Amino acid sequence: MRIQDELINLYPRLNRFDRKFVLTELGRLSRVFDAEDVLDSLQDELTSSDPLLRDQAECSLVHFLPGYIRCKYGVDGTTRGLWSRYRDSTAGMNASLGTRAVESRAIEQNAFLSLRPLARHVLQLTSSGRLPGQAARRALAQVPLLSIQDHLRVELRKPGSDLGLLLAYARAGGQDVLDAVQASHEENPSLLLGLSTVPSHEAIPAIAELAPRTRRMGRAHLAIALGFHVDVDPDPAVESLLSRRESWVQVYVLWALRGNTWPGGLSRIVSIRRGAVSTVRSR
Repeated sequence: MRIQDELINLYPRLNRFDRKFVLTELGRLSRVFDAEDVLDSLQDELTSSDPLLRDQAECSLVHFLPGYIRCKYGVDGTTRGLWSRYRDSTAGMNASLGTRAVESRAIEQNAFLSLRPLARHVLQLTSSGRLPGQAARRALAQVPLLSIQDHLRVELRKPGSDLGLLLAYARAGGQDVLDAVQASHEENPSLLLGLSTVPSHEAIPAIAELAPRTRRMGRAHLAIALGFHVDVDPDPAVESLLSRRESWVQVYVLWALRGNTWPGGLSRIVSIRRGAVSTVRSR
């Protein structure tokens, strides 16, 4: 059975914390065969009554969609499986893939240009309160216009801003996501997941700094965010996150390190595993 099928079938029988972990893992499965089932599962949880699951689905979906779209429409040649390579094993295949990638970027740019009038109209409706909700934000966030960034920035500064709004702002090209997280994470710890969208050189020190200033679930959010920064030294963040030996935080740190390419990853994972075992034995 495929990994996505196992996770999806297991999901209804799990408690909320285990479900959160499954949603986190589903966000990494954008390039598997038949990823539409994963997409449906993530979208279903966007309407969950449990904010823990709803926010995780929101974060996972933001990171899932780019890879899913590139794989589904054949933009990225590295995602091609065995049978696809066999089918297209003709001379010039790599050249055609490169051409397709260039063409796809041109199509995307033209699509953004054609969507600008519609996006401006949606922005007017949203600003006037006639089109509220996360669906409108997600739609607006897909079009990189400065006016949309400005609108989402204003919304983000209002009390009670949520993760969906923060991620929409990041997707729209907002540059001060870190400031927004630092300003509001105490009121809403799920905003810490937004650090998954900021540049790595800003994210790692921020995770290390914020870990002692939040609670256990906040540290779990920070560990998930760490998993999206794969080509930098994670040690400062890891040491800060693991200082309290909390079981779920250890799980998410291990999850994060699985994809990290920085040297020394294996010894780092072994050390964490030993620490987890000693924590269990001491209880």
